[in-house]
Amino acid sequence: MVIAAGDALLEDPPRTHHVNVFAIAKRPVTNSEFAEFVKVTSHRAERWTEGPADHPAEGISWPDAVVYCRWLSTATARIYRLPDEREWEKAARGGKGQRWPWGDSEDPTRANTRESGLRGTSPVGAYPAGASADGVLDLIGNVREWTNTWADGRVMRGGSYLDPMAECIPSRRMRLSADLRGHGFRVVRSMTGR
Repeated sequence: MVIAAGDALLEDPPRTHHVNVFAIAKRPVTNSEFAEFVKVTSHRAERWTEGPADHPAEGISWPDAVVYCRWLSTATARIYRLPDEREWEKAARGGKGQRWPWGDSEDPTRANTRESGLRGTSPVGAYPAGASADGVLDLIGNVREWTNTWADGRVMRGGSYLDPMAECIPSRRMRLSADLRGHGFRVVRSMTGR
């Protein structure tokens, strides 16, 4: 999904940031996509174990995600990478800084967070009412998503099925957990030639 360039209200409290145009994957990388990468490259992921094909890949370390992006870039002749946290947050909140991808009201029926009671990942896109205005799915819950941002450690966004909804708010930075449960990623493609 292409996210237009422009100013966006990001962070908490909100501040205006300019974000260049970029394209973000509609959903996180799935187990079937990650399995294809592992098969082709013989990559040994730190903690990933293959789950249902249509669920997001989980147990992914930051280096695993970066190597996947490099492989995908080579395979497609397009440059893919992890989003920086401004890109991720703009995709989740839109340019006007709404609180959640779907608006300003907290609604646990729109995402696979701890409140769902599933205790595991769900198929990508299983919560279509939780999509952003641009149609990006699963930005809240299911798996925490790696970004390319470093701020006293690698930054993740969006929360997972392990996290209460209040901790999954898009303006909040999350940190990795030692066992990598609930850790996944999605890719972006720069549209500005870099």
